[in-house]
Amino acid sequence: MPRFLINLSLTVKIICLVGLLGALAIAITLYSLLNLYEVDRDYRALIDKEAQASMLINNAALELSDASRLVFAVLTEQEADKMRAVQEVLDEHQARFLGIVSEARPLLSAQDQAFVRIMEQQTQVFALAAEIVEWAARWRGDRALNVIHQRFDPALNALKGDIATIHDRTVAHYQATSAHLSSTTRATLLNTSLAFGLALIGVIGLAAYLSVTHISRPIVQLTRGMGRLTHRQYQQRIDYTDRNDEVGQMAQAMEVFRDTLERAEHLELAAEAAKAKAAFLATMSHEVRTPMNAILGLARQALKHPLEPRQRERMERIVHAGEHLLGIINDILDFTRLDSGHLRIERIPFAPGLLLKEMRGMLEEKAQEKNLELTCEFDAEMPRLLGDPLRINQILLNYTHNAIKFSNSGEIKVRLVVEQSATGLPWLYGEVIDQGIGIRAEDQERLFTPFEQADASTTRKFGGTGLGLAISRSLAELMEGSVGVRSVPGEGSVFWFRVRVDIESASERPAHSKMPVNPRQLVGMRLLLVDDTEVNRLLAAELLQEAGLEVETAVDGFDALNRLAEKEDGYFDAVLLDLMMPELDGMETCRRIRQQARFKQLPVIAVSANSSARDIQQCQAVGMNGHVAKPIDERQLWQVLVNCLIGKDITVTDDKPLSRDAMTAAVFDPQPLSKLQQRIPEARFARVLSMLVKDCRQRAEEIYRLAQEARTEPLRQLSHDMIGTAGHAGMKRLAEQAAQLNQALHDGDQAETICLALQLPDLVTEALDVLEQTFRACLEPNSEEPT
Repeated sequence: MPRFLINLSLTVKIICLVGLLGALAIAITLYSLLNLYEVDRDYRALIDKEAQASMLINNAALELSDASRLVFAVLTEQEADKMRAVQEVLDEHQARFLGIVSEARPLLSAQDQAFVRIMEQQTQVFALAAEIVEWAARWRGDRALNVIHQRFDPALNALKGDIATIHDRTVAHYQATSAHLSSTTRATLLNTSLAFGLALIGVIGLAAYLSVTHISRPIVQLTRGMGRLTHRQYQQRIDYTDRNDEVGQMAQAMEVFRDTLERAEHLELAAEAAKAKAAFLATMSHEVRTPMNAILGLARQALKHPLEPRQRERMERIVHAGEHLLGIINDILDFTRLDSGHLRIERIPFAPGLLLKEMRGMLEEKAQEKNLELTCEFDAEMPRLLGDPLRINQILLNYTHNAIKFSNSGEIKVRLVVEQSATGLPWLYGEVIDQGIGIRAEDQERLFTPFEQADASTTRKFGGTGLGLAISRSLAELMEGSVGVRSVPGEGSVFWFRVRVDIESASERPAHSKMPVNPRQLVGMRLLLVDDTEVNRLLAAELLQEAGLEVETAVDGFDALNRLAEKEDGYFDAVLLDLMMPELDGMETCRRIRQQARFKQLPVIAVSANSSARDIQQCQAVGMNGHVAKPIDERQLWQVLVNCLIGKDITVTDDKPLSRDAMTAAVFDPQPLSKLQQRIPEARFARVLSMLVKDCRQRAEEIYRLAQEARTEPLRQLSHDMIGTAGHAGMKRLAEQAAQLNQALHDGDQAETICLALQLPDLVTEALDVLEQTFRACLEPNSEEPT
C-alpha cells in the first residue's frame, strides 16, 4: 500500500470506504435508471404506434366486411329505390375505410408499399361494388352475380389478404419488440444485483483487510511490546512509530513511555513513570476505542439491513474481531489500573445464583459452538451476599472463557460455595472444572504472571494477551482472597478462587430495583451531539434519530458553544459531549457551559472512550450529569438519557410489590364484559370478544404507524374511537392513555402526541393479555366475524 495511504488516519480510511461504497451505489443506480428509462420509452413508442396501428387495421377490416355484406344483401332487396340507397351506405363505408387507412399509414411507415397497394385495391373493390348495385337496381341480377363471382370476390379476397398481412406483420413486430424489451429489463435488473453484490463484497473485503492489517495486527504487536516493557526489556525496537495515524500515535506514546520508564528506573523516579504510563493509557484508550467505535458501529448498522448470507457472515466476523480487540484493550487497561492501585472494590448486595446465570448467558453460545456442556452448581438456599459482584463475575468469566478455549469436548462445570473460615468469617469459593488439555506442573506456577501462558505456542494457537489470569489474581487479592489451579495434562484443570464476602442482613436489602427503560420515552427530544470525529457523529446521530430524537451536531467545543448561544433557552434538551477534542476539550467546554446562568440546568452527558471511575468522577466534578462509554452500548445510552432527561431512575418498590390481582385491576375491569356475557348467547359473545381483540390490535398498529410517520392529524379519530372501545370493554389503563393522547392532540403538542402514540401498542398487548386470560373459555381461536 502506498505510504500516503498508510499515513491516513483510520477515521479517514473508514470514510473513504464509505464514500467508495456510496459512489459505486450511485453509479450502479444511474446505470439501472438509464436502461430502464430507455426500456420505458421504447414500450411507450410500441404501444403508441404499433398497438394503435393494429387496432386501426382491425377496424379497416371490419369496414370492408360490412361493405361486402351490403353488396351481397342488395340482391335480396325487392325495390329499386332501396337498392340504390345501398350505394350511399357503401360510400360512407369507403370514406371511413379511407380515413382509417390514412390514420394507420403514418404509424407503419415501413409498410408504405403495402398501403399503396391497398389503396389501389380498395378503389377497384368499391367500384365493383357500385357496378353490382347498379345492375341489381336495373333488375339484372344475373349480371350482378356474374360481376360478383368473376371480379368482385377475387378483388375483395386479395384486399382482405393484404390487410391481414399488414396486421400479422404488425403483431409479429410488436411481439418481437416486446420480448426484446423484457429481456433488456431482466438483464438490467440482473446486472444491477450483481454489481451491488460485487461492490458490497469488495468494500467488506477492504474493511476486513483494513481491520486486520492496520488495526488488529499492530495492536497485538504493540501489546507484546508492552509485555516486554513490563519485564523491563527496553532494548527491543517498537514498530509503527513512522506511521502518522492513530496506531503510529500509540507506538510513539509507547516509545515515550519506554524511554520515560527506563529513565525513571535509572533515576528511581517512580512518580514520573506512573505519569507516563497514565498518559499512554489515556492515548491508547482514546486512539483505539474511537476508530473501533466507528468500525463496530458501521458493521452493526450494516447488519440491520438485508445482506446475502456470505456478506452477513463477513460482517459478523468483523464485529466479532472488533469485540475481541476491545476485550484485549480492556484487559490491558484493567491490569494497568490494578498495577497502579486505581481500581477500587465495591461492597454491594448480590445473589450468587444470579451471578452464575449472567455468566452462563454470556458464554453458553461459545460453549455450544464447540459442543461443550456448560453447567452451573450452587446451593439454592445460598444467602444474598455483600461484595463486588462485577469483579467476582470478571474472575468467573476469565476462568470459564479459558476453559472453553482450551477444551475440545466434555463438560465444563462452574461451582460457587459459601464457606466459613476458622474465625467464622464467610468466604465465597468458586471453581471452574474442565476436561481440556491440562497444564504441566512446571508451567502452573507462572500461569498467573502478566503476559504469560503455559508455553509460547499457546498465544499463536489460541490467541489472547495472557493477562486474564493475572487480573483474576489481582482482583482476588484486592478482595482479601487468593487463586490457584490443580491440573493433570491431558485430563483437565480446576481453576479456583476464594474471596471475602459478608452475609447480607435484612436491613441492608435495597428498597428499589430498576425497571428496563424504553427509548420511546425520548421521542421528540432535541439533542446537541458534539464530537470531532465525523464517523462517530454520523453513527451516533443515526442511532438517536432511529429512536425518534432530533439531533444537531457540532464538530468541537467552540462550535458547540456557538450553537447553544444562537438558540433560545430550552431549545436543546441535552448535550452529548465527547471529552477528547482538539482546541477545546469536553471538560473545558462543560465548564464554560456551566458558567452561563441560562445553562445551569441543561443536562450535559459525556460520551468518551475514557470510562474509568476516575474519569467519571472528573466529569461529575465539572458539572456533567452522566457518562456513556465508547463504543456506545444502546442500553446504557437509553438508561443515561432517560435518567437525565425524564427524571431519576425509574423504580418500583421490592418490599411491597403489587399483588397480581391489584396489577390486573389496574389494567382491566372485567365487569362491563361480564354483564354483556349474561345478556347475549355464548356463541355471539365469543364472536364479539374476537372482534374486539382484532379491532384493538388493528387500531394500535395503525396508530403506531402514523406516529412513526409523524402524521398526527389522522390520529384524532383513531384516539377518539380507542377511548370508547377500551372504556366500554373495561381496559382502564388503555382508555386513560388514549384520553391523554386525545388531549395532547387537542393541545397541539406534537412531541407528546408521538410519544403517547408509540407507547399505545404495548398497553394494547398488556390489556388484551389480561382480557384473554379472563375470558379464555369463551374465546374462539378461529372464530369468524359476524356478517
